[in-house]
Amino acid sequence: MLKSLSVKNYAIVRDVTFDLDPGLSILSGETGTGKSILIGALDLILGERASTDIVRSGEDLAVVEATIDELPDSAVKMIDELDIEREDDPIIVRREVQAKGASRAFINGRMVQLSALKKIASTMFDLVGQHQQQYLIDTSNHIKFLDNFGGLERDCEIVEVAFDEYEDARLSLIALRERAAKQDEDLELHRFQIKEIEQAKLCVEEEAELVQEKKILENADRLKTALGGIAGVMTTGDHSISSRISNVEDMLTEAGKIDETLTDDLHRVESARIELEDIGQELASRAEDIEADPERLQVVEDRLEVYYNLKKKYGGSVEGVVEYYNRIKKDIEQSENLDGDIDKLEERLAVLCMELSKAAIKLSDERIKQADALSRRVEKELTDLGMGKADFEVRLVCRKSDSGIIEHEGERYAVERNGIDEVEFFFCANKGEDVRPLAKIASGGELSRVMLALKSVGARKKKLETLIFDEIDTGIGGETATAVGKKLRKLGQRHQIIVITHLQQIAAAGQHHHRVFKAKQGGRMVTRIKTLTEDERREEIGRMLSGDKLTDTSLKQAEELLSEYE
Repeated sequence: MLKSLSVKNYAIVRDVTFDLDPGLSILSGETGTGKSILIGALDLILGERASTDIVRSGEDLAVVEATIDELPDSAVKMIDELDIEREDDPIIVRREVQAKGASRAFINGRMVQLSALKKIASTMFDLVGQHQQQYLIDTSNHIKFLDNFGGLERDCEIVEVAFDEYEDARLSLIALRERAAKQDEDLELHRFQIKEIEQAKLCVEEEAELVQEKKILENADRLKTALGGIAGVMTTGDHSISSRISNVEDMLTEAGKIDETLTDDLHRVESARIELEDIGQELASRAEDIEADPERLQVVEDRLEVYYNLKKKYGGSVEGVVEYYNRIKKDIEQSENLDGDIDKLEERLAVLCMELSKAAIKLSDERIKQADALSRRVEKELTDLGMGKADFEVRLVCRKSDSGIIEHEGERYAVERNGIDEVEFFFCANKGEDVRPLAKIASGGELSRVMLALKSVGARKKKLETLIFDEIDTGIGGETATAVGKKLRKLGQRHQIIVITHLQQIAAAGQHHHRVFKAKQGGRMVTRIKTLTEDERREEIGRMLSGDKLTDTSLKQAEELLSEYE
């Protein structure tokens, strides 16, 4: 139960703190005084996201703090799991929103994630905002009402997890099959390329030798002439280099007879002549061996053409060709492994499909049971709200589909994250008429009462402590408003009910009444709240009846309204 709420620097609220009691509490006030702003502040306590726009102009930080007691066991368990220190009841929930953008949430001074706060708050509170009629008109939300009423959250979670796992596996299988199909297209080409490269038997050293041999064969005559000429100059005739060095040897021999120290020089010259003659003989022999060989040249050129073509196709160099060869060979090996991966994933997908089918069918069966119960409970609540002749039906249809993956009792069904069911509320205000889709035929007042009925049965089923209604009176008045007021008063016997209203009939049903108003402070308008005494309450309801001007007639009417609940 919400014991107190403190709001600071939130929109036009400067600093407001007020206590709340069990039963039905009314918040009233003129339009624009900040009633819905207080509900927005409560939204933060319930774990909703905050915008920096809510920080009061000129301030750095907005703070909303709530004291909550009488926690349900489920909330206590979640708080304990977060290792948050507490001494039984109450707990203090605090939200801080900085103008620069940061937002933080605390429970008993311990910072918590927003998702954790929202989950804990959902076990204690339900806030019905001004736009809940639009929520009710959206038929995709009807299944959520049914699941909440039936307490099927755990079953829904099991289906969601099973569906996500199935979808992940299905998408992975599609990706693998696409990859395999692409590899199949490339496989034949890769095998041809591997055979082509293997048959070529490329070798870096061979390529270098072939390049050199090609150069020699292309210039055989020139090279033969050059080498023969060099050999002749070096060793043939009286004017050859060898002959002249021999003359030098003779001269050094004669000189050595005079100077014995020239012996070493003589030996060196002699060695040079011998080396030179060896080179000359080798070059002469080489020249004799060189012959133009067009056939051999063609063989060399053909072999080099193999190198050229493979390098051009696969890598620009012999090393590049080898690297490409290794890569496509690995791709082929992986392709063979891919078939095994696909087989394993197909087996896993079949298992996941069975698990999803089992969970979705179980959830559907539970929904069918709960749909009838919800229909009867809402009709009973509508009777209390002045709609005793109304028919309300929760209609559930399974999504039949020839291509559906769920098979049950000879039928196939399409499955989504929320299962195989589609749920829609059907309604008729007068018995005997055919029920039709609620979203299409219900008036604003009827939608307000249906919403109140749904929230009433849901709160009782979920054992919620506190229900908050922001202008549940939309589209109603007169006897209907009185019926709604009485219903809210009755709900207040089991829950804490907080209602923002403009209707005197609903305000009169309250057990506690708070008036929201604006006042000038420091040259600026601020929102304030006052807990009313019985006399002040009578005057406030009188003003709600007559407008700003309070009259004796409106006061008397207010007394009559209040007397109904004495």
